[in-house]
Amino acid sequence: MVLGGFFVNTNNVPKFLIWIEYISMFKYSFQAASLNEFDSLSYDAQGIDPLKELGISESLSESILILIGLGVAFRVLCYLFMFMISTPSKPKLNHKIFKAL
Repeated sequence: MVLGGFFVNTNNVPKFLIWIEYISMFKYSFQAASLNEFDSLSYDAQGIDPLKELGISESLSESILILIGLGVAFRVLCYLFMFMISTPSKPKLNHKIFKAL
């Protein structure tokens, strides 16, 4: 959540932590909410564009597609890890204890 843009501007993230920002669902949801709020407004009088100040580079549709992709990818990874630890050849739970119950 810290590297997603809530507390630290994405332009100020250290270079060695930049990879965490790209797998953060918080980043893309914050970008989508910011684009929804500030994209259609005009800031000619003030000369400040909040989207550039926040360091938002993706569009609203890209942020939504990336969120969907991350959700699917994390669920597939969780399914694969659960499948790996629950194979019948090497069960992780002691069946004798559960038979006694």
